[in-house]
This record gives sequence, C-alpha cells and structure tokens, in this order.
Amino acid sequence: YDPAVYGLQNVEGAVLTGERHIVIARACAHFQSLLGDVVKYRVAPGLVDDPAWDMTIDATFCANGAANVDRYEPCVTGIIAGPSDKAVTIMDGPFGSVYPWHEERGLSSLTSASLTPFSKSCKSWGEAKALLDEVDVTAAQLRCKAMLDQMAHYWPAVRMYRIVDHKLSIRAMPRSGADARLVEVGRAGEHALRIRAGKIDAILHAGRIVKEMLCSL
Repeated sequence: YDPAVYGLQNVEGAVLTGERHIVIARACAHFQSLLGDVVKYRVAPGLVDDPAWDMTIDATFCANGAANVDRYEPCVTGIIAGPSDKAVTIMDGPFGSVYPWHEERGLSSLTSASLTPFSKSCKSWGEAKALLDEVDVTAAQLRCKAMLDQMAHYWPAVRMYRIVDHKLSIRAMPRSGADARLVEVGRAGEHALRIRAGKIDAILHAGRIVKEMLCSL
C-alpha cells in the first residue's frame, strides 16, 4: 500500500494486517480463574533448587541463572494515552512500535529497538537491576520522549498521544543470532525447572513442556 494512506512517511511501503494481540487483562483473568487459590502471591522466595519442594519452576526470566543467555537488557516501555484501536510498527531495523496496552483505558505501549534498552552489555541480572536502580523518573521520561520523537518521524499522528507512564523491566536475550523469541525449558537442578520465555504466548508452549517433564520424573 501507499504509506501515505495510513499516515506514514519516510518508509518505502506499508502493509495492513489483521494481526492479533494479547489482551493482558483478559489473559490475567483467564489464568486466575483456572488456578484459583493454588497460586500464592508475594511469598518470599527460597532457593530455586530447594529439596523442601518436589519441584520448583523458576519463571523469573532467568534472574537466577544465565545459562544460554547472551546478555540482560534493562528496558523502559512508555505508556501513552490516545486511540488504542490500532498498532503501528516500523520495520525492519532499530525503529519504534505502538501497540494496544489497555484498550478500555485508551492506553498503548511505546517501544523502540534502539531506545528501549538502556544497555546491551549487562552480563548478569544483578548488573541490569543495578543499572535500573540508578534510572530516575526524569531519565525514563526523557527516553520515552525520544521514542515518541523517533516514532513521529515515520508516523506523525503519534503526536496526538501523550506519555502518561513508563514501565521498567529486564529481558534476558538468548545466546543466538536468530531473530526469534523461542521458549526454552530446562533443568535448573535436581528439584527445579527453569523457563526462558520470549513472548507471552510462550506460556502455552512452556506449559506443555513442563507437563511432559514432570510426567517423566
């Protein structure tokens, strides 16, 4: 399509897709209804490989172990208020994306392949956490503003949005040059399994693998 039809500029072409996305609030409600009171929240963690438990599943995105992890990226995601009925991503390269975050509240996420990570050189979760602890509100807001400016170069309509919040996180990047977000489940000791997930939909694939591994014990 002609990029101008969709309000895009400085790009070679445009593709309109019917890509589905995860509605986070509904996903949380779905799994909470299935799990009921089985899951206990805000319980102080113990050892990952703790013999007091038959099996522990470490789903902390590799916070407790760096096997097959190339680096840990401390990241910021901007939360912007405005129309939440569309997603726009500029590809392929170090560009930005806007995706629905909470449609009912009119919120979308703003990220950038080049600006979302504060660093791409942290070799441990602790190093990435220490870096995030040094990030103040002003620094996070400035990074989100830079992401908005970058996105506006390609999609000027993003100027109708306003930045209302930001989220900090740490992602474990796999030791692979492939542009993929594959799920990996492995042993983390005699009494523990470890999950490195890519996207949220990996929870279903990871669940099947974990079940198979538990049944084989």
